[in-house]
Amino acid sequence: MASHPRSTVSEASRLEIVPRRRNSRQRRPTSMKGRIYSTVLALAVLALVLRYLPPSAKHADAPETTTAQLTPADLIFSDVQISQAPKEGSLYVDGMVTNQGKAPMAAAEVQVGFRDAQGQLIASVQTPLGGMAHGTADVLPKEFARNPIAPSGMRVFRVAVPSVPAGWNHEVPEIKVVAVQAY
Repeated sequence: MASHPRSTVSEASRLEIVPRRRNSRQRRPTSMKGRIYSTVLALAVLALVLRYLPPSAKHADAPETTTAQLTPADLIFSDVQISQAPKEGSLYVDGMVTNQGKAPMAAAEVQVGFRDAQGQLIASVQTPLGGMAHGTADVLPKEFARNPIAPSGMRVFRVAVPSVPAGWNHEVPEIKVVAVQAY
């Protein structure tokens, strides 16, 4: 077994045992007066630091409001179909809506146009665009306010039409966005 050339295994190292009291300093107990002075001094320093710090923004943690605008042309409808509503003489218009704008969509008002057999517009209904919760068929009027459609996002929509006009050609009515609200 190789060892360091200058020391041998048989050499004893010269360790000295130091008494405990010599190694550590004894602390005297701090008086109550000293504690009070140090606390007052620390509070004074803290008050000076807070006084001379630059003012911070009042709502530093609040999210910035978006300046991006959303227009009716930014909402695109696809897979539009009709379904019978529970009430006689009413129907649902269902489909997908895509937000192609630069801001999240929180609400929209749509106009549903009904045509007759000759293709003439015979009635139009203005109603809010409703959302549908995943796995249900219920119309949720404020679904997009609770869960906005992000830019480039898609969502299932449902429009409830309370009464269908007489003379309607029973084809899918046209949907046009009248107003839109960004989140």
